[in-house]
Amino acid sequence: MLDLYFSLPNPMISPTVVLSVIGGVWLVARFLRPSKSPLPPGPARKPLLGNLLEFPKAKEWIKYGEWTEKYGDIISLNVLGQTVVVLDSTKDVKELFINRASKYSSRIRMTMIHLVGWEVGTATCPPGDTFRATRRFMTQILGPHAVKGYVEVEDEEISAFIRRLVRTPGGEMNLQLQRMAAAIILRLTYGYEVKADDDEFVALAKNALRIFHTAAQPGWIVDVFPSLRFLPSWFPFATFKRKAVEWRKVVEASRQRTLDWTRTQIEAGTAAPSFAAQLLADSERMKDEGLFSMVLADLFAAGGDTTMASGLKLFLALATHPDAQAKAQQEIDNFTRGERLPTYEDRPYLPYIDALLKEVQRWDTPVAPLGLPHCTSEEDVYKGYCIPKGAIMFANIWSIFHNPEKYPDPETFKPERFLEKQERKTASGDIINEDPNHFVFGFGARHCPGRHLADSTQWLLAAKLIATCNVSNAVDMQGRHLGSRTVEFSPGVVSQPARFTCIVEPRSPQAEGLLFEGAN
Repeated sequence: MLDLYFSLPNPMISPTVVLSVIGGVWLVARFLRPSKSPLPPGPARKPLLGNLLEFPKAKEWIKYGEWTEKYGDIISLNVLGQTVVVLDSTKDVKELFINRASKYSSRIRMTMIHLVGWEVGTATCPPGDTFRATRRFMTQILGPHAVKGYVEVEDEEISAFIRRLVRTPGGEMNLQLQRMAAAIILRLTYGYEVKADDDEFVALAKNALRIFHTAAQPGWIVDVFPSLRFLPSWFPFATFKRKAVEWRKVVEASRQRTLDWTRTQIEAGTAAPSFAAQLLADSERMKDEGLFSMVLADLFAAGGDTTMASGLKLFLALATHPDAQAKAQQEIDNFTRGERLPTYEDRPYLPYIDALLKEVQRWDTPVAPLGLPHCTSEEDVYKGYCIPKGAIMFANIWSIFHNPEKYPDPETFKPERFLEKQERKTASGDIINEDPNHFVFGFGARHCPGRHLADSTQWLLAAKLIATCNVSNAVDMQGRHLGSRTVEFSPGVVSQPARFTCIVEPRSPQAEGLLFEGAN
């Protein structure tokens, strides 16, 4: 039966192709028209199809790295007339995404995502008044000064998470990491405390996030032909529209029920401090309640997956690099003398923990190997190359982190690389062993507004876990013991280690006592 959802030629084709196809039809004319300046070099293109058939099925960042080795630090590809430009050099990334942000900060429109109710997400909202208004609000609640006030909540939820792991050896670590991430976000956003693995609001948020990921998948014909969004849901074969109507109800219910819960707590005089409480007290912003309720809900979408992926990488790195784990434990023991657990105020005195976290970000596959794609809002010329309006732009963060000139011996997990006192540069002037946080949280106007919260959460998780537990014996789902070079990572915008288990046990009776001290 004909349906207005279709599959691309290869059902496993990469997300890059999806983004390319969306704008491809109306850009065919541009592809055929000569330009004053040449496009960046890249693989040879076939008429009309361009490089469609050459795209990898998954983990396209690896193939992009191979192409940049062959063609240079800036390459271009073409899919059905849509130009895709990949940047492999930190200098080029910073020049275009930061110094020329006014031209390189747009997003490609994905109509299905808009139809299901995610139209003003931090990752998808195009530049304009709405984008600026939502960013101002996000900066207000997630700026570096504001985040200092959230440490107590992070600390409590992280400690509870580690206690659950210790109490239930062999338990579902992925589920518990999801619960921890959701608990932090829901407490800060709505003042709501998660008290069970099957919590109703966590389930609502996860369903809404699952809809986002489904709507972002390849194959929605309305992404290729946006005018189809005007079809009524009863129209024959318009299954995409009926799904969108159904899914939008779920997304909107997730937002409204949590916000209404906070409103009820405020009316009863029992509300905990939260972003939602701030919003509900702001009469000016409440004139557009729908917009800002979407912004609050987007915090879970933006932070849930990345927090879990970063957490899994931390556990995997510790389990497969016991020497680094032992050094981190020794640093904490020397500072606290085993008399207490580390706190966030201790961070300046625990440089190896910081270095280890930076190496977790850099090592193997970054959480977002290509970041989120940028889109050009106008034509530009850079290094003699034409970057056309509407080009999809990627920074190949994976390739940057595996550049042996920038990160010597890149395949080795070596936190010590980030403890060097004196800055060194490559022959081209690039900083050697540059802080990965300069890359993993995005660039310019599109940097992640929640980066300070994400950073403090990851630091507290690492410090508490390393101080109290030994992490060991990482095993995949086939029962194979994992080494530092045998780990598989998932494809997609957010990449995480393939499912594995590990042993998490208290380092000593004294450490266990500190972990459970004062716990309910």
